[in-house]
Amino acid sequence: MLGERLRDLRVRAGLSQADVAERVPISASTVSRWESGERRPDLDHLMRLTDILDCSIQDIVDAGELWETWRDEREGLIPMSRLSDASTPEVSGNALASVVMELAQAVRTQAENERRRLEKEKLQILEVESKKAEADRARAAAEKARAEAELILQQSLKASLEAAGLGVPAERGEENAEAEGTVG
Repeated sequence: MLGERLRDLRVRAGLSQADVAERVPISASTVSRWESGERRPDLDHLMRLTDILDCSIQDIVDAGELWETWRDEREGLIPMSRLSDASTPEVSGNALASVVMELAQAVRTQAENERRRLEKEKLQILEVESKKAEADRARAAAEKARAEAELILQQSLKASLEAAGLGVPAERGEENAEAEGTVG
């Protein structure tokens, strides 16, 4: 979440909420609300935070959160940065352009990560299918070997019985029937 990442970046930079608030400039309670997730910083504040915390905008927000922030500002759900403020018109315009560029980069990065994830998943599926096919071949070979062993065992038993002069039980039944004259 945005608040957790913001807090981690602030702590990593060795700054208190009051330090960040002073540099933005905003109130410390606003920084606290950002970190707790009660509120989201607007685009202008996000750009200032990247400078203060020495990070990229992607370190603070993911593409979805950045899109929501931009959409909320556009729809007036959070106050727009004062682009007409005579003291910062270029900074705000540059900040907005920078945010748009970083948003585009974040979307590209997310798409590339998703493509890699899907490619990895596809390879895993192919590997599972290959192992399944290998197991099926091994199962078929084991079944064939079992059938061949059974046939060899039957032939060996028949040969042993014939060698002992006992014959095969089914054949003995036919011989007895012939001796009694009841066959045919």
